[in-house]
Amino acid sequence: MKPIWQFFNKNQIPVPSSEHWRSAIGGVIGGAFVAFLGKFIGEFTQVNDWAMASLGASALLIFVLPSSPMAQPKAVIGGNLVAAIVGVTCASWIPDPRIGVPIAIGVSILGMLFLNCLHAPAAATALSAVLGHIISYRFALFPVFIDS
Repeated sequence: MKPIWQFFNKNQIPVPSSEHWRSAIGGVIGGAFVAFLGKFIGEFTQVNDWAMASLGASALLIFVLPSSPMAQPKAVIGGNLVAAIVGVTCASWIPDPRIGVPIAIGVSILGMLFLNCLHAPAAATALSAVLGHIISYRFALFPVFIDS
């Protein structure tokens, strides 16, 4: 019988150790840039919600797996925009998040597949819109588009 910890290492994409620091520093710099830009634009536009929940997962894809199809600009920007629009629509039309969350996730995945802009963290963008009861499509522009 195999030790249980062997199952936790199964099917992981190998990342060369030389890339560890580059990826981490890229995440810090990219995150700081988005935070400062978002905070500046938020203060300028009188909007307090300048960050989106899926930003960390997007940063991981972009800085650790930059050649991944899900880390490409079309996928990051397009996927997050599709998911934001779907999430806001579900939050507006479906008052019960127990119904709105799965529909938002499923429809955003379907939309990203149809538009060829699949970005896994974008499903969290749709989820955030529903759970946050965000009913303004401005959310798709700021913070989603700006953060993306």
